[in-house]
Amino acid sequence: MTDGMSTFSWGPARLRLDFVLDAHRRVRVAGLPLVEVLVAGYGRWAATERAIGTVFGERMTYQGHEESREDGWLCLRVDLADPDTGLTAQVHLRSPEGVAAIQSRVRLANRGERSLVLESVTSLVLGGIADADGGVAGLDVWHADNEWLAEGRWQRRALREVLVDMNFGGRRQQARSSFFRASQGTWSTGRHLPTGALTARSSGRTLMWQVENAGGWRWEVGEYTGIAYLALMGPTDRDHQWRHRLDPGEEFTTVPAAVAVGTSPDGSGDDADENAFALCNALLGRVHLSGHLDRMTPEQRALVADAIAVYKRIRTDIPASVPFWPLGLPGWTDPWIALGLRGREKTYVTVWRRPGEDSGDAQTLTVPHLKGREAAVDVLFPQDTKAVIAWNPGTGELTVQLTRLGTACLIAMR
Repeated sequence: MTDGMSTFSWGPARLRLDFVLDAHRRVRVAGLPLVEVLVAGYGRWAATERAIGTVFGERMTYQGHEESREDGWLCLRVDLADPDTGLTAQVHLRSPEGVAAIQSRVRLANRGERSLVLESVTSLVLGGIADADGGVAGLDVWHADNEWLAEGRWQRRALREVLVDMNFGGRRQQARSSFFRASQGTWSTGRHLPTGALTARSSGRTLMWQVENAGGWRWEVGEYTGIAYLALMGPTDRDHQWRHRLDPGEEFTTVPAAVAVGTSPDGSGDDADENAFALCNALLGRVHLSGHLDRMTPEQRALVADAIAVYKRIRTDIPASVPFWPLGLPGWTDPWIALGLRGREKTYVTVWRRPGEDSGDAQTLTVPHLKGREAAVDVLFPQDTKAVIAWNPGTGELTVQLTRLGTACLIAMR
């Protein structure tokens, strides 16, 4: 436990967080509290509908912090308390070693004598997000809309287009608007995905996020002191008519932020390419097999077994790898799609040539971090693939030829 500090830092090198204690011993990261708690009867210190600016976020003071290492994760716990009501908060942050990622959750406890009614609690508040010029004009926000049979409609928009330009000048008035997405009722992904991203247009540096909850959630991007902030949370009173009564002695823990994928080969496809195409969907994530595996032929079951064997060989590399998109984020009708994972020693790329989309039989992918290296390139799955691959170290480009529509392959580069 460390006390009496005015500043301390924690986190991976590319996502380092600087914690500052002000004169009132309130913890701030880029000027914002670590946690925002909206409580009935207390509200916000300013008239706004944003997740930030709550009275409790403003009042809670630093009680101490502790760093630890657990099973390959770097962990930080920051203790906060409101002396007037007895509400305490433990902000739990953790980061997988060697990966520029942070997971966060908050545990509240009522140590006072009166009940408190929670109306929203952030899982993570992150400020200080800016473009190369220290503002928001050069930032783009990514978000995805959903519809039945039309999921994941990703859009990229200039952040300034969705946030009102206040033209602050010498005025001290803060912006009160935000750009947000939220679930509806218990349909977690019925309208939007609980994920998003902010990209600095000039450098391409991107901050991505996800709220993991099967029910209500909200993410919010706004402007604070001329730069961007991000707030992630579970259900709220405003969006989901959610309230939680916290009686004396009781605790409440927020939803965390995390990542998972699955796939469903079902034996209905007679073409081995079709099943391989489906299996490739999950090999760079978390495999969850479902569907009618019992209806598969011996040849189809052997294909699934091959995919699982490949996954078992590479799965230890996945948690410490960073995703990239050699063809950019996919559009709904793109004929070719590619997803890459950049690891410490190996790079994996899955390439799909989608069915029903007229396209050439070859595509060139950009793998810039291997430019100039004579990398060994192999197709890991499927084993009997007819894919033709060629690596050009001079340009950092990988050319993949898939002669048939509706085919895919997983490639390893090292």
